[in-house]
Amino acid sequence: MILPSRRLMIMLLALLMLLSAPGLVQAETSNSVNRAVSVAKDYSGYPRTDLTITEKEDFPDQIQTGDTFEIILPLGVEWASDSSGRASYKSEYLICQNCTVEAILRNARTVELTFVDTDPTEVSRLEIPLVFAVKDFLGDIEVTIEPLDSNISGGRYLFARVPYKLVPVPIPDPDPEPAPQPTQQHVVFTIGSPFYSLDGKQQAEMDVAPYIKDDRTYLPVRFVANNLGIVDEHIQWLAETRSVVLSKGDQTVQIWIGSRALNHNGTLIDMDVAPEIWQDRTMLPIAPIAEALGASVEWDPVMRTVIISMAKN
Repeated sequence: MILPSRRLMIMLLALLMLLSAPGLVQAETSNSVNRAVSVAKDYSGYPRTDLTITEKEDFPDQIQTGDTFEIILPLGVEWASDSSGRASYKSEYLICQNCTVEAILRNARTVELTFVDTDPTEVSRLEIPLVFAVKDFLGDIEVTIEPLDSNISGGRYLFARVPYKLVPVPIPDPDPEPAPQPTQQHVVFTIGSPFYSLDGKQQAEMDVAPYIKDDRTYLPVRFVANNLGIVDEHIQWLAETRSVVLSKGDQTVQIWIGSRALNHNGTLIDMDVAPEIWQDRTMLPIAPIAEALGASVEWDPVMRTVIISMAKN
């Protein structure tokens, strides 16, 4: 026969084993949201619902003074105040039966709540107004309870719905207009230098350098003609008349060594100086010839350069 005292000890031992079994000791609060509110399509206004946290009847002392927990919103949603000033992060709007709670807004999405006074003999019940603003979110919104240093039951609770809407597809910026291509080319000859440049790029070395005579610049005929768009076969040297003929399209220019005459398409023009032979090369007073073929000529006295400009083909 088992004595009553021994039976009682066995029952108490069995109860302790049950309570110490893994997974059986859990926080004893019941959490719920009274309704899931709808958010306007344009996200306007500050919708509100309520989160309720209640101790279970069998364990009224689960919530202790000093317990701290957090309520957290998802990305794209922030805590806010409604038109009356009611807000989740304002202690005066938290209703706590048999307890007192203080709230602190840690960041736009997180509110920290602390029980500053509780009644261990009575069931505590906390109502939290969930006032929020939607910044960028679509679909169901859940609030997360993070127990931290408390026996509050954690979890995620649906409390709002944001209607799905058509998100406009961004129209890519049009391709930029291509930079306008230069319409002119520029050839630069430097007095005394066998090197010249075309649009800023140095070209092959010439076999004779430009020079100045009687305040006029002289340039080698072939290099000037080539850069005026005249190919070698359209540069003719007529030995019997000691003349040079340059042809480009329907334009023909003829000059004579030692003569100031220039024949442009049958029209004689009087130049102020005459072409000459220098180091076995025909040297031209370039300005009248270039202008006859549609180019312009500039003289830079500081750099001692001749700039010939003409339209690109």
